[in-house]
Parts: sequence; structure tokens; C-alpha cells
Amino acid sequence: MDSNTIYGTQGTNLRLTDFSGASGTLVDSSTFAAGERGLDYIEYGGVKLLATINSATSVVTLYDVSDPTTLASPVTLTNTTGTLTANGNGTTSVQWGIGAGDEITLYAMATNQGIQAFKVSIPEPSSLLLGGLGLGLLLRRRR
Repeated sequence: MDSNTIYGTQGTNLRLTDFSGASGTLVDSSTFAAGERGLDYIEYGGVKLLATINSATSVVTLYDVSDPTTLASPVTLTNTTGTLTANGNGTTSVQWGIGAGDEITLYAMATNQGIQAFKVSIPEPSSLLLGGLGLGLLLRRRR
């Protein structure tokens, strides 16, 4: 999240940890769905987002983490179709790409299941609060 605060996974738990030198202090722990492994955080247009991918299903989940101790308003998406090849080693990766205006690209990969790309439209932070819709993302999928 910043120069001394990170999100990481341990089993099915998301850990938020603050570091001071070589010492870490656990700030918060949330439970993920089984298989949610790869993750990436970004603050874009004043909105703080955490993206994850499930190593078994290739389902990508976006969380609003405006409050870093709360995984709010999950939105799930996928570009995969049909029966997926097993990801026996459980490796995944998620990476936010380049943004322009209120839109940013998100890439997600699970071994043996391919790479997905999404264009994510980010609403104004004030509209998230006024609309009461949580994340309220508009997603356009690309193949």
C-alpha cells in the first residue's frame, strides 16, 4: 500500500502488515475464498482497489479497500470459458496496468488457464459514497 505497509496472503488469509525496519506488525487479517492467491493493490483516481485471482477458477475479484482493514464491495469477473485446465502448482499473478482518465487496465494470469485483460472504469470517490453502491465499478472485458 505504501513504503512500509503491504498486503500478502497466508493460506486463505489476507494479511495487512506494517513494517518498521525488519519488524512487522499485523494490522488486520481477512479471510479469502480458497484459492485466492495472486493479488495487486492500486490507488487510482482516489479509489483504493485490491485485485485477486483464484488459482482454481481464474475468477478475478476486485475489492474496495478505502478502509484498509475491510474488504468491501467485492466484484467478480472472468473472461474464461469452457472447462479450465488444472492449475496443479497454484501459481497466479495479477497486475494493474496503465491508466488513462477514469479507466485502468487489469491483467490476471493463472498457470495453464491463460491471461485475462480487463478495462476497469473508476468512478469519482465522492460518487461511491453518495451512491451507496460500494465499489460500483463499470467493467468492460477484453479477449
